[in-house]
Order: sequence, then structure tokens, then C-alpha cells
Amino acid sequence: IFCSSIGGTGIPLREHIYQYIKQEFRQFDIYVIMLLSENYYNSPACLNEMGATWILDSPDIPILLPGFSFSQIKGAEDNRHIAIKLDAEDAQEKLLEFRERITTFFCIEHTNSASEMNIWLRHQRDFLDAVKELAAK
Repeated sequence: IFCSSIGGTGIPLREHIYQYIKQEFRQFDIYVIMLLSENYYNSPACLNEMGATWILDSPDIPILLPGFSFSQIKGAEDNRHIAIKLDAEDAQEKLLEFRERITTFFCIEHTNSASEMNIWLRHQRDFLDAVKELAAK
């Protein structure tokens, strides 16, 4: 997992940010997860990554953070594509679909057994609860 904005998973010390991201995009089969918000659109680095995703036709999933609407999507990301909106009624359903897409893309074998699905659903519920709590602050 590469996250350009989180230490330990992103860009090493003294590396050129845009060259490093370009190298990552070229070297690996990537699946881009964009967490869209006003802050995202105010970040030149995020917009560059969105443009690179579009140019390379990389698979991506836009996830709209609470308070951000489909009408606010602009640039290389198309607001007519179905996305995950974390404060929408169908967020749980969309996250399950995302699970299927990403496990298929990365050839991750899963059984969909009751225990495996219960673990996923518990983590998904905890995640959505934490999102709601943060959005309320």
C-alpha cells in the first residue's frame, strides 16, 4: 500500500515527490482510492495524482467524505460515475461492492464464509461509525 500523504507508507525522505509518484504509477499495477473532499481539491499533489490516474487509465474508486457532494466533483474525475459516499444510505452496500472489486483486482482469495463476512461487516460498521463520529465534530 502506498499513500503519498502518510509517513511510513509514502514518499521517503529526500525523494522528489512527483518523480517518486510517477515511478510508483509506472512500476506497479495500481488501484487508486481517492478520498474526495474540499481539502483534496485544494491540494496540488492530490490533483496531480488524480490527473496521473486519468492519463494512465488506472482503475480507481472515488470515496466522498461526509459533507462532500457529487456536484462538487470536478477535473479528471467524472461526477456521473457511481462512487462511495460515506454519509449516504447505501454506503454499506457500496463498501461491500468495493471489497469484491479490490479482491478481484489483486487476486486475493477469500471464501465469503460466514465468519469471514462477519469480520468484514464488523470492521465496516466500526469504520462507518468512526466516520460519522468524526463528521459530527
